[in-house]
Amino acid sequence: MGRVKEEWMEVEERGWVAPDKYVCIDCVGDKFLASVVKANLSYHTCSYCGQSSSVQIAAKVECIMPYVAGAFFQYYSEPSAAGLPRDSGEWVCEESITDTMDAMLSFGWDCNDELFEDVCDAFINDAWIKCADGWWLGIHEHERRRYAWEHFVYNTKHKTRYFFHNKGDKQEWESYEPITLLTIIGSDIEKFDLLKELNEGDIIYRARTCKEDDNFNSLEELGPPPEDYASAGRMNPAGISYGYFALSKGTAILEIVASPPEILFVGEFRLKSNLLAVDLTSLSDLPSIFDIDRKQDRHALMFLRSFVASITKPVIKDGREHVDYVPTQIVSEYIAQMLTIHDGRRVDAILYPSAVNPGGTNIVLFPPREVLEKWENIIELINTEKLEFNTWRDFRLYIK
Repeated sequence: MGRVKEEWMEVEERGWVAPDKYVCIDCVGDKFLASVVKANLSYHTCSYCGQSSSVQIAAKVECIMPYVAGAFFQYYSEPSAAGLPRDSGEWVCEESITDTMDAMLSFGWDCNDELFEDVCDAFINDAWIKCADGWWLGIHEHERRRYAWEHFVYNTKHKTRYFFHNKGDKQEWESYEPITLLTIIGSDIEKFDLLKELNEGDIIYRARTCKEDDNFNSLEELGPPPEDYASAGRMNPAGISYGYFALSKGTAILEIVASPPEILFVGEFRLKSNLLAVDLTSLSDLPSIFDIDRKQDRHALMFLRSFVASITKPVIKDGREHVDYVPTQIVSEYIAQMLTIHDGRRVDAILYPSAVNPGGTNIVLFPPREVLEKWENIIELINTEKLEFNTWRDFRLYIK
């Protein structure tokens, strides 16, 4: 067999032929690919922007192609290779077949336009169907987890509240039973370092609406409610008292004020011991889609982002909030009661984004675990402030 034929067979097997050009870090448009270019600098001039230097500033486009193609083939495949069936000679779902450029555009890759065209032209095939694991009906891991979560949410809200383990009615796309999904979430909390130490002496805030002649000055009045008066909240079921606080005074106020005129008390509290919190506000950036070795991390973080958005979205308090809160209550109880960190520690709180104050952070403290321990063993009230908002202007100026 001749060398030319061997080379062509290699090209057909990998599915692309790299353009004989050089690209610089600025033109590649992706941090991961930029790191690949930086590690393979071999030329003084970029073929795309024309930038030139006495030192090497560009690498062969060939060096990034394995990563671009590797990512591409995770999401797209040639129709016959993906198992797309035919009907009377025509592709089933033929309207879903797309060309290379449109498929590549779905990646949101903001690189040099000429480089983008060259990369698209590098692929031998120009007809693609979306796939996962090489199958046109496959689903990616983040989708598998998201579908499992949506199934869990629907079932716990509308079908079964307390015995939600799989009962044999598992749908084909739903590959995780509820307890498995909760275990995955717990594992990812530690894997992606979503843990934060809250230190003794840290300040947190809680607000409560009041009447003009009310005067709240004690932990009992401004702190978490007694168990008999604990209504259902985002993270707790009725009858179990969780402590809802915020890291800033403004966020604490925004969480309870519907509209002026409003009178409220704001309590300033200090932690009396060190606590361990799950921090849902500190999710890592997604790995590049081209960083194919971190594919699983990317999918896990994509799901975690959608999960956090789901459990922190605003809930309309129209009487049905006790139903809408059920899935997050189950997750919270799993974190509070079942999640154990590798060093044996238990989680004491959850930090989560405020649904009403973008950039603000709420914190929910789990109730004391020890029989003789009470809220006053965890927090102390150090200051109170009575505020009156007569207009939106008063309110906004204070929050600012």
